[in-house]
Amino acid sequence: MLALAMVVLVSTTQAQTTDNIVRSKLRQVALGNASDVRAELPDLVRTYPNDAGVQFLSATLTADGVKALPMFVRIVRENPQSIWADDAQWRVVQIYGLRKDTANARSELQNFRRNYPTSEFLLFAAEIVKSTVGLPPSFTTYRNPIVVASTARTIPTSTAPKPKADEPKNQAPTSQVPSNQVSTSPAQSSQASPIQVAKTETPAAEERYTLQVGIYSSRESAIADVQKLLKARLRSDVIEKNAEGSARFAVTVGNYSSREAAEQAKALVQKACTCVPFVVAK
Repeated sequence: MLALAMVVLVSTTQAQTTDNIVRSKLRQVALGNASDVRAELPDLVRTYPNDAGVQFLSATLTADGVKALPMFVRIVRENPQSIWADDAQWRVVQIYGLRKDTANARSELQNFRRNYPTSEFLLFAAEIVKSTVGLPPSFTTYRNPIVVASTARTIPTSTAPKPKADEPKNQAPTSQVPSNQVSTSPAQSSQASPIQVAKTETPAAEERYTLQVGIYSSRESAIADVQKLLKARLRSDVIEKNAEGSARFAVTVGNYSSREAAEQAKALVQKACTCVPFVVAK
């Protein structure tokens, strides 16, 4: 019995060590050092051939999504309890969505919600499917509290009072007024992208804050920056702004309920993205 306990303890410690190694390598990839990590990968694979984290790192370094897909699927199927399983499932959804494979993208999103309902990546997976092939019917009421691609919200007006007995009763009922509708230009709507540029308008009573980490003159450059931040597990957004009559695309991280909360997050975000974030109102 004691020997079995020792084996379990050693296995657990080894898994934690490997996970830390993989996290470190993924951070290097996010910082643009993929070639260095790729050179070290063969040794990791030889040392930990069946480790889910090493398999995930290998799949992440595979530039061809078609070749990476079965690698991510293998992690989900063979190591469903691994800490890398939900991350791999998110990549499966992403690849199918970007390939415009509607059936598989929606099916894998359903699997994601069923098997990993508390995963932080479920939000991103739903937004990817929504922006590429459209959400399945069961996701029509999906609400994303993290703004990756802004969703429309409906703000109901106050209930109209009932008419008195001597007042006409054929008055039209007060309707709900949708606000924050996202509108895109024809050029934007023709491009399928996991990140949608949105112009957000937040009521003063619900003002939120975010950390701006960059601003670009082109939408494509901003989206490329967001993809790097997502790999570093930073929840990012692109917000279109108007500067002196010209469109600019700001890259932001986070969604905070107060300026103080955003200020407290600056140090962690700066360390993760090697950038200089500053607080802005959304």
